[in-house]
Amino acid sequence: MQPFHGQARQIEKQNAEQQIIQFNTQFTIYQDREDLTIYDVLTVVNLAIENNLKNEGNNENQITVNITGKAIIANCERNREKVEELVGTDRESIREDAEGIHGLPTYKCIISEYNNEGRVKKINFEKLSS
Repeated sequence: MQPFHGQARQIEKQNAEQQIIQFNTQFTIYQDREDLTIYDVLTVVNLAIENNLKNEGNNENQITVNITGKAIIANCERNREKVEELVGTDRESIREDAEGIHGLPTYKCIISEYNNEGRVKKINFEKLSS
């Protein structure tokens, strides 16, 4: 009876690890990329909000998102004014000159913290270009 119990535990552990990997992949696909736009950032913000709503009351599984050092989302609260300001600023930066059309500013994503279970906990975006 013991070997079966041990196998069941191992399978349960593997399933939990797989779920964490699957969860983290939503965010790690952006890790260290330097070609992200504000729209990629907003995708991550929305994923974090969805996660935080599902895990309301469980601080260990809450995700914080910072853009250039300012909190955009902490717990279930999204700093709507800051997001709108960033989107507006980025849209205004699209310009045309003698060299052609210049696109949206780019960002780099850094996942700076994981919780005790290995789930993404804190995500930082740094603005690279304007």
